[in-house]
This record gives sequence, C-alpha cells and structure tokens, in this order.
Amino acid sequence: MERISGVKDIEQTELTYNSTKHYFEISITDTDGTTFKVDERSKGALWYLSFLMKTEFRRKKLRLNSGKPIFLIDEPASNLHSTAQQNMIADFQKLVEDTSVIYSTHSQYLISIENIKTTYIIERNEGKVSSTLWSDYIKKDTSNETYYQPLANLLNIIPNSFDIPWTKAIITEGPSDLKVLLVMFEVLHPKAKRKFTIYPGTSAQNLSSLISLNIGWSADFKVLLDSDKEGKSAQKKYIEEYNLDDSIIKILPIDNKKIEGYFTEEEKEKLYFLALNVEKKKISKKDFATVFSILNSTKEKKKKVKQLLSEKTITNFHNLINELV
Repeated sequence: MERISGVKDIEQTELTYNSTKHYFEISITDTDGTTFKVDERSKGALWYLSFLMKTEFRRKKLRLNSGKPIFLIDEPASNLHSTAQQNMIADFQKLVEDTSVIYSTHSQYLISIENIKTTYIIERNEGKVSSTLWSDYIKKDTSNETYYQPLANLLNIIPNSFDIPWTKAIITEGPSDLKVLLVMFEVLHPKAKRKFTIYPGTSAQNLSSLISLNIGWSADFKVLLDSDKEGKSAQKKYIEEYNLDDSIIKILPIDNKKIEGYFTEEEKEKLYFLALNVEKKKISKKDFATVFSILNSTKEKKKKVKQLLSEKTITNFHNLINELV
C-alpha cells in the first residue's frame, strides 16, 4: 500500500462495522496523529481511496480469475492537485507491472512523457471523432517548436512566469537525447537535485524558436548538437544567426558521434536486457530510444545502469554533463 503515492501520509487505518445500518466505516490516522473518517476527507483523498480499492486490492483477484486485467479510467485528474496528478503517473507505472491501464485526460500533468508513443490524440470535428497515435499526429503538426509543443497546443497551455525555468536549460535535437541525459545525470549524481530543464527539439535544423525564447527569457542555456555533418552545419548557422559562440551552441565533443555513440555495442545490449529483460544483438536507433524511455521511468532499473558501463563511458558522460550544467 505504501507504493501508492496518495497514501504516503497514512499512519494507520481502522475498519468499523455499523451493525445497525449494516455498513463499514473507515477511519484514517495521518502521520501527525490526526484521525479522520473517510467522509471527512477531501474529494481528492476520497478519489485516491476509491482508486486504491479498485486497483491495488482488486487486481490480484481479477488476475487470479480472469488473467491480466485492463483498467479503463476516465479523467483521473478530477479533484486532484497538480502534484498529486504527477504522482499518479508513477502510480500507473507501478500498476502496469501486472495489468494494463487506459485513461483519458485533459490535464497537462497526467501526460506521461515516457509513454508518449502509446498516447492517442482524440479529436472531434463536425460530429466525427478520430483517434490518432502520437507518432502519426506530430507528422502533420506544423508548430515546429519542440517535440512536445503539439500537446501544449492541444491542451491550450499558456506558460506564465511560474512555468519558465529562468535559471538553466539545455536544448537537444530530440527526445532521445533528453532521456539519455536525464538517465545519465541520475546515474552519475543519484543524490543531487536536478537544477536544469531540457527542451527537446524536432531536429538539429529546427531549434531557432527554442533558442529565441531562451534568449528572450535571459535564461542560462546551452544547445547540444550531434557532432555529425548536420550538427556541425546547425552549430555554424545558430552561432551566426544569434551572435553566440561554441560555448553556448555545443556539439558532442567526440567527433562524428550521436549520443548513442557514447555507448559500446556491448553496453547497448546489456542496457537493452536491463530494460526489457530480453537478449538482443545489434541494437537499432529505435531500440535505443525505447531502452532509455523505460530506464527514465523505472527507478530500480536506473540504479543498475552504472555497473553495466565502462569507466570510459562514465568519464565521457561525466565530462559532457559538466560542460552542459
């Protein structure tokens, strides 16, 4: 029960049977010693209790009798604070260890970046409802800013001064670079609090909007590009266009490399097995992206990454992250 984020403040519970009216009452004692009846708690707390009853306890019985269950949840963000909504993504991640979960949401806080590729965009146009897989949807989107900008457009998200990371930012060519950097930062600095954000673009040549925004925000930012021909061309373009230098518009220090080139083939195979528990040779670019999506969302597996890497790989990432942050 402690694995569910919404019940971390519960110290103990008491179940009492009302023999007159024939129902059970649940009382909850918080960690500060305060005791409440369930109907005295907030709507958010009631929702979490319902969520707990219908998933954590019920799934074992469902699995025993019917095989792997599927939970369909409509708008789970109702009555929940934004922090609780973000915690719920982690709860769903634990829940799908032995079930499947499909949920609908209009909330930006319940968008799982790690599972974005299994997200469907549902739209209604002139009475017709369409369902489009995320990877297909972004191909027809023309916002051309960040990889995730189409979601912001769909949800009508308008950033304010509380949303802007005024301190430090890294702009990457795409989401795969973002996930590798996030995983490797935690691998190298497991106890450090991350004080930077990462914006994934759509390609090396399409980062102008993000660069302009960060200049306008007076943010301390850096751009990380591959050290291949396209990356070097983009670096030259941005340096000339924005009057910046190569300490801001950076390419990977190792020549002719993309970020996946920091890992040996043997390391990629070991990481693939760690993430998916399946052995595979010749890890493709798509496989590599899948591995780091899984590792980025799984704390226990992330803790094992470092022991699979050589000192050279660790040193290369240590130097790279130090240059960026």
